Amino acid sequence: KQWYQRRVREEQVREEALRTVGEIAAMISQEMFKIVIQCAVGGKIMARKEIKQYKTDVTSRLYGGDISRKKKVLENRRIAMKSLQARSKVNIPRGVFRRF
Repeated sequence: KQWYQRRVREEQVREEALRTVGEIAAMISQEMFKIVIQCAVGGKIMARKEIKQYKTDVTSRLYGGDISRKKKVLENRRIAMKSLQARSKVNIPRGVFRRF
């Protein structure tokens, strides 16, 4: 987790949170797993943006045949993606927080 903080007037918190989260999301590249960016004020989430993962078609070679083969491939893929997300890190460009 990386933290960034700044002072904003109380009336402008929501708009500033949405703008900041949108700009950060635009700078971060898409990965093989979902990335969530949130802006919180006092423990309350003010804005949230998800960067979707790359999708790969692992069942394209499984046409016809038994449905259990397809289920087995999808289950193995789900387990692999879960472990990938647990051990991976997101590279955030250096200039992301200097722009604000």
